[in-house]
Amino acid sequence: MQYLTGIAHYEQKPYYLRIYLTKFELLFIFSLQREQILFSKFQIKFYTKKRFPRLILDIELTQRFFTTYYLIAELNMFGAFVKISLGFLFLFSIPSYSQTYFSDNFESGAAKWNIKKLDGFDWDTTAACYHTKNHCITDSPIGNYLRGTSTWIETKNVIDLENAKNPVLSFWHKFETEYYVQCIDYCRVEISTNSGFSWTELKSYSGTQNTWTNEIISLKKYVNKSIMIKFKIIDSYSHKNENKQEDGWYVDDVEVMELTGGKAIETPFHEGFENGLDNWLISGFDWELTKKQSHTGIYSITDSPQGKYERNSKCVLTFANNLYITPSDFPVITFWHKYNLNDKADFCYFEISEDYGLTWSQVKKYTGSQNSWKQERINLYYYRTKNIKIRFRIESSNVSPEDGWYIDDIDIINAEPKYN
Repeated sequence: MQYLTGIAHYEQKPYYLRIYLTKFELLFIFSLQREQILFSKFQIKFYTKKRFPRLILDIELTQRFFTTYYLIAELNMFGAFVKISLGFLFLFSIPSYSQTYFSDNFESGAAKWNIKKLDGFDWDTTAACYHTKNHCITDSPIGNYLRGTSTWIETKNVIDLENAKNPVLSFWHKFETEYYVQCIDYCRVEISTNSGFSWTELKSYSGTQNTWTNEIISLKKYVNKSIMIKFKIIDSYSHKNENKQEDGWYVDDVEVMELTGGKAIETPFHEGFENGLDNWLISGFDWELTKKQSHTGIYSITDSPQGKYERNSKCVLTFANNLYITPSDFPVITFWHKYNLNDKADFCYFEISEDYGLTWSQVKKYTGSQNSWKQERINLYYYRTKNIKIRFRIESSNVSPEDGWYIDDIDIINAEPKYN
């Protein structure tokens, strides 16, 4: 049998999949592995236009999402004397629904955790601050942590990742620890695969982070294992002034889950911030709509609507869903913005992720002042036919804060090339 292969991309809608195949070539394949895929409707259309054929497959699926499959279809054409069998083979992948293996928002106390006790300065829930609802957990709810402290919380039960595909640890946190040349105190995330007998560091944090920030840590290397998670704060005990301990670590909304990007929003896309922030994830109580400045309409969005941003803050505005960049001739993203930052100390970043927010690439960086509205135009040609996430991030130092960043009228469009 002859098989027709080609380069494919897909459009995903609920219970519906459309695949485009271009750049065809005929191959002979003698053996083939096949995985099952269920469908209730299968329609084939073949078009020829100016000597460049395009084959479109419309498939109505009985299941909404799949992970990775090989899909094989056959087109039988009958002539007077010749029977022709053509097949086409391609690979596609779609994110599955998010599956959660563990979660805790600390609204019911710390019952899911083992806690190391230390003279009353113990981890406990607090309503003093939180990311969502009314509580988080902190290492020192009655004040600063103690000199020489090494306290922690660990999951009381193991978390089974036997059937996981791409698990991650996600949590929101803020922290203040001592950070000097000769003394660094640590907030440390650790993992155990042997019921807590030994631990491996996943990530550590030091210094000051005054705003709630989401962390996502890959657990893919721990697939098919049972794990435990630990949050640990360590005082280095090396400083001479025993009163230099700081406020410590606040943690909220801990989840171990499958990494997905949410639903895919097709481009072209427009956001004018006139209809709320349902499409966006916000770091803590930072970004908000404002009437004080706007490019068009009534609202724009800013990182610090009450005035100047805080010192040692990292305020992140992330688009909640994936953006599918259609295979247009020249896709670009544009947005209008103005900003006032401490020059060369505080920075604004526009970033893109290709792995559902696990890692981010810096695309643009700004510092200093831009006092009038200016349009930015960024080439997305590299991301054609990909699902991406976008975010805007402002990061401040310990020097004098300023008014911050205003953003309005975000568009992803197909445009003619424009060079500066």
